[in-house]
Amino acid sequence: MSIPIDQALVDEAAAGKSRGLRIIVGACYPAACRISIALAGDTNVGLEIVKQLVTQSMKAAERWEDPADPMRWFAHHAVLNARQAGPAAGDPLLVYATGKQLPYVAFVRALRKLPRQQIEAIVLHYGETMDERHLATAMDCSTTAAATHLQAAEESLRLVCGADFEQRCRDFKSMYDALSPDPQAVFAYVTDRVKAYVGPRNRSRWLRRTAVIFAIAAAAYCARLAFIYMSA
Repeated sequence: MSIPIDQALVDEAAAGKSRGLRIIVGACYPAACRISIALAGDTNVGLEIVKQLVTQSMKAAERWEDPADPMRWFAHHAVLNARQAGPAAGDPLLVYATGKQLPYVAFVRALRKLPRQQIEAIVLHYGETMDERHLATAMDCSTTAAATHLQAAEESLRLVCGADFEQRCRDFKSMYDALSPDPQAVFAYVTDRVKAYVGPRNRSRWLRRTAVIFAIAAAAYCARLAFIYMSA
């Protein structure tokens, strides 16, 4: 069961604290994974994207100020990185489709033929249930542009699905949710990555503090010697 992201956790993560980073990154990982895989159109490419995001998020956490910042950051960068992906090797949104779901297959194939930002709008809106404001943030565009992309995509897909558009969207949501990673695997991976990031940082801080302490002690010792010398 994921822990809600609150201000205290955001402050911990921004300070580089292991617990805050682990909980927040772990909470954001599933959505980032679904978005990356669905938009890349390739499971392996999507997983590589989310791995990079986990590593980058440790540093980005220093700039998080609001409980909504982490998920906004992950969604936005998942979208941007997926735009750089090459041709799909096999569509993960069709993995669980069978011969009895040919209308859904046609829906996904029609979706893949849409312009890039229209695909993003459909995936984020119907997959992650993002409203236009959150779509705009994730897609790095205005709210008006996000609404336009979504409307255009819906109109194109309705031409393929007709009256079954809503059902195809429910099918899509079901397939999309199946892209979620195993919670235990996420916990183990994120914990390992956080340790790898926080450990060296803590050692570096300890060394710097130790150096400062020694410098202060040396300065105090020299000052004492000078005092003794001047008093003799």
